[in-house]
Amino acid sequence: SSPVFRSMFRRALRQARAFLGQDSARRCISTSSSSTARDSFTMDGMIAAGLHFGHQASRWNPRMAPYIYSQAGKNHVFDLEKTAVCLKRAELFVQELAKAQGGLLFVGTRQDIAPIIRESAKYCGQPHVTERWMGGTLTNWKQTESAVDRLAELDKERHVRHDAAWNRDYRRLWRSVNGISSMSKRPDALFISDISVNAVAVKEANKMMIPVIGIVDSNDDPTCVEYPIPANNDSVEAVYFIARVLAKASRQGSIDGIVNY
Repeated sequence: SSPVFRSMFRRALRQARAFLGQDSARRCISTSSSSTARDSFTMDGMIAAGLHFGHQASRWNPRMAPYIYSQAGKNHVFDLEKTAVCLKRAELFVQELAKAQGGLLFVGTRQDIAPIIRESAKYCGQPHVTERWMGGTLTNWKQTESAVDRLAELDKERHVRHDAAWNRDYRRLWRSVNGISSMSKRPDALFISDISVNAVAVKEANKMMIPVIGIVDSNDDPTCVEYPIPANNDSVEAVYFIARVLAKASRQGSIDGIVNY
């Protein structure tokens, strides 16, 4: 990591620690029933988005125990005060990352979630992978760069070639690298909406020592990611809520970085 990134990372950690030590839940959530925006960072907003619903208790990962509040019927219920603390910690990190001009790669390849992840990334001007994670995207960066270059070449051939081979190659590469074609280097962090579905991305990031922000459901292992956000990752609204919080933080951080440049 660069000195700038290390400095930014330490500053984010200091802010998060200060936050965690000062009546954290009350500072980042509100119980006001007047909230109408589903993506506002309030307790009502989190409940309305369904962040608190976990999987069946029989399917849980015991490492998620600190984040579980209770059991309703067969399903676990998350402690939203702890979820709010984790989300705030991730939000602070993302804002500092963007302020330092760091890159955050949004990852979510589930068909129902992909549009949310793609639009959230576009909102803050960050790259995304929403179709297919290509093995080696992070661990074999030269291969990734070659794939991006090849996609650009195929795009130029669009008006002179349209045979089956061109269509096959173009579609395969577009699904894998279209959202990261603007990247000139590996990202400085990842946001992954489902760490089980995108387990390969998590493993590659960990191998390359790239921090991961991940939504962890009650059946996931939170120790696999640097910034776990315990919440329901099966709900489109829950993922939208979290993705928008992070996208807004990234966008604001970028603005702050320009102002303070």
